[in-house]
Amino acid sequence: MKVDKLQEPLLEALKIYIRKRRPNKPHMFPKILMKITDLRSISAKGAERVITLKMEIPGSMPPLIQEMLENSEGHEPLTPTSNGNPAEHSPSISPSSVDNSSVSQSPMVQ
Repeated sequence: MKVDKLQEPLLEALKIYIRKRRPNKPHMFPKILMKITDLRSISAKGAERVITLKMEIPGSMPPLIQEMLENSEGHEPLTPTSNGNPAEHSPSISPSSVDNSSVSQSPMVQ
């Protein structure tokens, strides 16, 4: 698997770093891996919620909501299309683009 090959050196580096920084806490590395998987799950749920909000809120969203839901890469505000129909948006994050395949896994826990 390509993802596994990319993750291995990063996980090994994280393990070495944690063991050097917290030598008296041998369970720190597995705990951090669990937090990473938790964050991935939260991120996927957040992406789904953004899409739901875009469909539920008619017209343009209040500026505060727009700011909260901005695309972190391009900082594109989430505004309706020219005809005002939020259902015709092309979301920057879609449920199909969120990889949930490894959410519950803890790679390289030793």
